Amino acid sequence: TTAEGKDLKYAYSVYKDGKLFQKIPYSSKKELAYKLTKSGDYRVRVYVKAGKEKAVAKSTELVKVTKS
Repeated sequence: TTAEGKDLKYAYSVYKDGKLFQKIPYSSKKELAYKLTKSGDYRVRVYVKAGKEKAVAKSTELVKVTKS
């Protein structure tokens, strides 16, 4: 999915096993690289906003991680 507009800001919420695991505050970074170090079911929710407008959110598909 792509976002269009001027001065877009992005924030991310990482969920592990259905619970909020980490919040990443708004910045201009439109991509997230996140190292998964523990087994679990992960999903990321991204929030995008332009200026003071209301954020729009979208979630990724569930990603199952198995670490041995």
